[in-house]
Amino acid sequence: MIFGKLPVSSYEYQQHATSDHTPLWLQINPAQQGGPKSFRFYNFWLKCKGIKEEIQRVWHITLLGYPQLQVVGKLKALKLALKIWLKKENINIFQRIKGVRDLLSEISSKSTIAPFSKELHKEAQRLQ
Repeated sequence: MIFGKLPVSSYEYQQHATSDHTPLWLQINPAQQGGPKSFRFYNFWLKCKGIKEEIQRVWHITLLGYPQLQVVGKLKALKLALKIWLKKENINIFQRIKGVRDLLSEISSKSTIAPFSKELHKEAQRLQ
């Protein structure tokens, strides 16, 4: 098998949604641990109380320099402020993502029994 020739590769079978196919998640060269993790902004944060005010507070800071450097400086400040805000508000991103994935998996399982259910379709759309 090819995986013996690629020792840093991995694969994982995913649950199927409404198809008879089984998706396969293949990672040929996983990222090495040790470097800084990239910052990601999750859209559901916008539904959290106080996030918009925190973004506005940081974005209205006056910085000197070229406009491009001002934007970079504000983005760095925003990244730090949002990390602090997340800890203060006790928002666990990974727990939230796992919960949504579990609900989608449950909906997927139910949809194999009732593939044309409007209620299941609406619930899946709401979660995505």
